[in-house]
Amino acid sequence: MALKVIISGGGTGGHIYPGISLAYEIKGRDINNDILFVGTERGLESKLVPREGFKFIIIKAQGIQRKICIENLAAIIIFLFSLFQSYKIIKKYKPDIVIGTGGYVSGSVVLMAAILGIPTFVHEQNVIPGITNKFLSRITRATFLSFNQSKEYFNNKAKLIFTGNPIRFKNIKPEHRQRV
Repeated sequence: MALKVIISGGGTGGHIYPGISLAYEIKGRDINNDILFVGTERGLESKLVPREGFKFIIIKAQGIQRKICIENLAAIIIFLFSLFQSYKIIKKYKPDIVIGTGGYVSGSVVLMAAILGIPTFVHEQNVIPGITNKFLSRITRATFLSFNQSKEYFNNKAKLIFTGNPIRFKNIKPEHRQRV
């Protein structure tokens, strides 16, 4: 049975490329699997994801500053709007699972999917987790880690799975794949 998967993450290539690698892996397991990326217009994802041939939908999202400032009021309002946008996307697309790869854009998408009872997961690419993934890890079914050392930064150790960082094997020479 084919899967419908939403992948959300962005801002930098560090969040996007692992999501693209996951998308290729999911498609590689069944060509009928359907992938939808959700990201922002100004993030790098708006260029990289369509270039790879995956469906891409834009939502409004803005990061929250780590200090108290007036910009955070706007960020909260935009976050509430992005929750509404995420709700509409999820209801229309009807995903089987939702995966967040980090960055503030994944926050509303993964949170709304969890609220709607859809299985959710996040993948953390850094040793020290970002704010969004650390928050989302509390409500997801599992948190995938690129580095085993990241475990110390999360509370629910039972939901942590060391997977490494997703890569695209097609870009690796066949003679080097065994080492990877």
